[in-house]
Amino acid sequence: MEKRDKLQVKDFITVGIFTTIYFIVFMVIQMFMGGIPIVFLLMPLPTALIGGIIYMLYLAKVPKRGAILLMSTILALLLGMMLGVWTGFVIPIVCGLLAELVTGIGKYRSFKWNLLGYSIFSCWMICGYLPYWLMRDLWFEKTAAYYEGAYVEALKALTPLWVLFAMILAIMVVAFFGTLLGKKILKKHFVKAGIV
Repeated sequence: MEKRDKLQVKDFITVGIFTTIYFIVFMVIQMFMGGIPIVFLLMPLPTALIGGIIYMLYLAKVPKRGAILLMSTILALLLGMMLGVWTGFVIPIVCGLLAELVTGIGKYRSFKWNLLGYSIFSCWMICGYLPYWLMRDLWFEKTAAYYEGAYVEALKALTPLWVLFAMILAIMVVAFFGTLLGKKILKKHFVKAGIV
């Protein structure tokens, strides 16, 4: 691998900046969408859409091996501590690794592979919802400590197993459009970075 394809000190700074911006967008959206059960379940969608712009600019700035995995690892540390459950630590890293592999096929400069990579990367957002299926009773008990009974019961009714798969599909579809939006807004950055 050539030196220019390896992460440099300035790249690590860029990773930190973009991961922070991406995470702040996620937290702001979460702050406004967490109060109503059905809206809570839709929360990953605006993050996937807006995040597409940030992510694509990030790839234009750091089109190098390891950048995606590093971003997802930082997210995993933040989310794991926030959620206090293993899904927060594991799912973002798995999604980041898969996105890294897919995006690497196009050497980080193919819009087609970057688009697919971001759709996979965005599935990290399911990490906070998985406990509602994997450890259902325990997680609803934990939810009940913060929300009133009506909220918890509504969330139970809204989370049959098929909803998990519908959420993953919806995240990937919206991430696809987030990538297209990012390409449209950031066209000059893409040209400069040689992303086609």
